Amino acid sequence: MVIRKVFALSIVAASLAIAGCSSDDDDDGGTTDGMTDGMTDGTTDGTTDGTTDGMTDGMTDGTTDGMTDGTTDGTTDGMGPEPSPPATTEGGSILDVARGTSDTEGGELTGGVEELSSLVSTLEGYPDLVNLLDDASQTLTVLAPNNEAFTAAQEALAGLDEDQVKNVLQYHVIPQNIDETAAMDMLETDIATANGAPLQISQAEDGSLQVTSSVEGSEPVPLGVGTTADNGTVYIIPSVLAAPDAVEGGDDGEGDGMTDGTTDGTGSTDGGNTGAAGSAYAALQGDGDLSEFVALVDQANYQNSLQDSNNNEFVVLAPSNSSLDVTATDQPSAFAALSKYLLVRPEGTSGPLVPGTYTTFGDNGVEITVTDNGDGTLAINGATATPLQESTDNPVAYKLDADL
Repeated sequence: MVIRKVFALSIVAASLAIAGCSSDDDDDGGTTDGMTDGMTDGTTDGTTDGTTDGMTDGMTDGTTDGMTDGTTDGTTDGMGPEPSPPATTEGGSILDVARGTSDTEGGELTGGVEELSSLVSTLEGYPDLVNLLDDASQTLTVLAPNNEAFTAAQEALAGLDEDQVKNVLQYHVIPQNIDETAAMDMLETDIATANGAPLQISQAEDGSLQVTSSVEGSEPVPLGVGTTADNGTVYIIPSVLAAPDAVEGGDDGEGDGMTDGTTDGTGSTDGGNTGAAGSAYAALQGDGDLSEFVALVDQANYQNSLQDSNNNEFVVLAPSNSSLDVTATDQPSAFAALSKYLLVRPEGTSGPLVPGTYTTFGDNGVEITVTDNGDGTLAINGATATPLQESTDNPVAYKLDADL
């Protein structure tokens, strides 16, 4: 697709450069500098209701959970769209932690985090996002910009439309729970966000955690201390992260920021969503008996991560169509399901998987034992794993004849 609202982006980039340079203090809360054209670079300021007249909730036919924007146009073996239920004012969800709760539906809210009031008011323009953050069935991590961060980005927001604002909000949500312990196991690896684009967590010189947008020129932002909620973890951050916009080739105005095409509900891909030659994603696409696994990758918006040569420590373990045992109804649950089949080896590791004992990625990670069959294949937890590509400069993919 053509990047949305091109005429506004020069204003946005210039404004954010000013906002990001307003102060060097930790309390400044400005957005990261070095923003580039073609990217979404801010959110609403939260000083009013955080929305513009006529804003809709962003839901369209063919969306997934209300956080991905048009990545599928049908269902794939039980992996079709299913929006989160309406939010309530009771409980201990991420939304409740930020906004506060009430003993009676519609009653006066108490508690909440005052420095997140701008974020809360901005979310009110997107009911599907509100519902998702309150959904007890989800597992999420939210990077929550504080009020000062929204204020610093205010001048940059005049050129953003409602879809671009939503894109930025989605970029601050990760569809898995990453507490501080889990974050230490994921340092400097691409982590997919709810808009499909990745970000990275790293350690500062003093050992504290920080997060960096994948937008070129972005500076690390302190991650702070995580607050545990019933459906994940919230980190309060002092800047609005620059969010990559929809990439060329997606559905105009409804791209997920990462997907180059859509699935048609049968496991095949169209719209130019072809993996780069030699990549794990291309290898998966090249085997028709892995079409359901490819559909899961697409639904999880993880295509680019499986084509990035910087991720050559990744190993993908893909069960065949008859072996894959997955039910996913939306993007977060698809990513959670996919993580079971992803192995992230120590940084600097590349090439074929060697015998040993490993644990796959994420909350659904499982311990696997890898042995060499002596015929070019591996045995993994009783399944035969056949390599799918010769190149080792990318994530490595294996086809399994049984689920893990």
